[in-house]
Amino acid sequence: VVVVLTMHSTQDHPSTPNKRLKDISKTLSSCHRILVHSVADMNRLKDIGLGDNVTLFPHGLIENSAAPREEARGDARGPYLLASYGFFLPHKGLHTLIRAVGLLRKDGVDVRLRMVNAEYAIPQSRQLIDEARELITNLGLDLHVELHTEFLEDQASLELLTEADLIVFPYEDTGESSSAAVRHGIAAERPVAVTPLPIFDDVREAVFELPGHDAESVSVGIRNLLAELAMNSELARQKATDAERWRAAHQQKRLSARLERMLKALHVKHHRDSWLG
Repeated sequence: VVVVLTMHSTQDHPSTPNKRLKDISKTLSSCHRILVHSVADMNRLKDIGLGDNVTLFPHGLIENSAAPREEARGDARGPYLLASYGFFLPHKGLHTLIRAVGLLRKDGVDVRLRMVNAEYAIPQSRQLIDEARELITNLGLDLHVELHTEFLEDQASLELLTEADLIVFPYEDTGESSSAAVRHGIAAERPVAVTPLPIFDDVREAVFELPGHDAESVSVGIRNLLAELAMNSELARQKATDAERWRAAHQQKRLSARLERMLKALHVKHHRDSWLG
């Protein structure tokens, strides 16, 4: 049997010190191939004696069938539609994004927020959603923030995201090496902004980077980006070009064909080696 393992994270979690990758490095070395999403992952596996069977392989990007929207407005003060996407979980920084919207509106920037953030099947996710609703009310944002917490089909989510002027991923620190959610934002063919974290290293070419992950930094970063987009500045045009190139290189159809070739080659080599003894 040919064994190919995809690792979404290679960092040992501090809350489980009894579970370390180096303790199973011998077992991992028996895999015919280990696929990881970042150079940092490759280096971490190299540090525990793995390398020959490790390959860098990116997440794929789903095809977007939603109709493209018209380009951004010409007025830097708005109105603008921001969006967020992904499961409603603690490290996603969604409460921070709500606070940032409050700061933007207080500064006179006419923004709305569409949160396409599904409830995850744990009690903590429901609690975060309830807290978000309370925060929205307390900040007087009931008319300016809409919540979509039901689990939607990919294309339904993309249709909601495609209408946004800017899609924001205000993540806080996480041990994951790559984000599947941010790829939906990129697939929506709208400008995407992320916080300066390693989880976004593999999409850095296709996204804008916010100056930090606290509410003030997120609000300042959004305000500056909306101005760049409104002016269709050189930065905005260059990022749009880079994002389009990144999308073309990471389409699922393209990557699945590459993976298929890899699996077939591993299969042939394994059985040839077995036959040769």
